[in-house]
Amino acid sequence: MGIRLDMNYNVEILAVDIGNSRIKLSFGLETETKDIEVIEINTKWKANIIKYIEYVKTLSNKEIELAYCSSNPVVENEVMEIASSLGLKIINTKELLLEKSSIRFEHVKGIGTDRVLGLDYLARIFKPPFITIDCGTALTINVLDGVYNCLGGAILPGVYTQFKSLNRNTNSLPEIMIREKEKRLFIGKNTEDAIKVGVINGISGGVINIIEGIEENELMKKVNHIFITGGYAQELSISLKKWNNYLSLQDNLILKAIKRLFQE
Repeated sequence: MGIRLDMNYNVEILAVDIGNSRIKLSFGLETETKDIEVIEINTKWKANIIKYIEYVKTLSNKEIELAYCSSNPVVENEVMEIASSLGLKIINTKELLLEKSSIRFEHVKGIGTDRVLGLDYLARIFKPPFITIDCGTALTINVLDGVYNCLGGAILPGVYTQFKSLNRNTNSLPEIMIREKEKRLFIGKNTEDAIKVGVINGISGGVINIIEGIEENELMKKVNHIFITGGYAQELSISLKKWNNYLSLQDNLILKAIKRLFQE
């Protein structure tokens, strides 16, 4: 199981990734993929968090510490209150990154811990420079140069956010979702398909334009690795791989990154 930085073998780590629309939790080694719980932030999310933590506590006779990353301060505070009430010690991974990461990121104002965590995890495996694409409520592009400086990146509305915006800000456009393994379209013959074509291809084109600009004007070279993760990563990777064969999909990157901090 997860090992603390002070090498306390009597502690196990519950990794928690708190996003804007959902919470992901995982208990166990970084290499394990089982027992990943995804909780949508809705009217029942608090009960589901409590249920999962209580389940985790039955799995081990060791002390459990909750290590988290958050991009949602309101939900973060509520999760921390729940964890404290259930007797868990809480660790903010931002503090660990400042102490343990080889990446220099303090000069980038306001950069989210999730963005740095992804870069830190991958930098322990792959030699930079490289670029990450995180497809959450907001889609972020993040850049690490060849000497481990985080250069910052770009933020744009994610796939779900664009779908939601079109529905909320018009009188006639429906709210839609992309089904798993849905065929990629290049022209829509109905309203729903036209929205999918516009959003998916529009975001893909924007990502390509931004990354090519970064390579030409900031890194002064083509990168050998581009990593994509997050909720709509699978759909976007289909089109982006046609543009760049170096692109690879990374599932549950933030959870893996949190756990790796306790194993290095």
